Amino acid sequence: MPSRADGIRAAAGAGAGASADAGAGAGTGPAAQGPAAPGPYARTNGHQRQGPDIDLAWVLETAEDAGAYGRGRAPADFGVGIAAVERHRAGLLGRPVYDSVHERAAALAHALSLDWLERANTTVAAACAVRYLSESGPVRTPGRAAVAELARELRNPARTVRTIAAVLRRWQEPERRPRNWN
Repeated sequence: MPSRADGIRAAAGAGAGASADAGAGAGTGPAAQGPAAPGPYARTNGHQRQGPDIDLAWVLETAEDAGAYGRGRAPADFGVGIAAVERHRAGLLGRPVYDSVHERAAALAHALSLDWLERANTTVAAACAVRYLSESGPVRTPGRAAVAELARELRNPARTVRTIAAVLRRWQEPERRPRNWN
């Protein structure tokens, strides 16, 4: 059974082609032509973005997996999800605003920690950061304590992308095991 996120993804693809080339034949809109040419704020000059290519449907699918979306619950503000996706991939003057995968995951989580869902904004923000990092390459699966630390940071009113990224970077540090660990 298709999820709501699949419906959003399909509607976004259909809407993009229809609005750009009204009256043109099927398969001639921007969706059929591939990604748009990079604008002045896109990453260019050899600075390739690392990490998965995400969209609003990816965020909503993650929210649904986390139990905060679907089953009669809908976002109160879709703009926050869209802004979070665009923020994590932001570039300025041909250079990425967020250099590392951890900073991009943190920017995504920072934006998604706003109140845009009926409930569980922090849970969804953390789930998106975890999924983004796991899809970006090898990363140690965070334990309960690490996720709790991320949730505390996401609830901190003084949080920034840098403070969230610092928490995410610690997940790659090797676990400290007691000497008698077998």
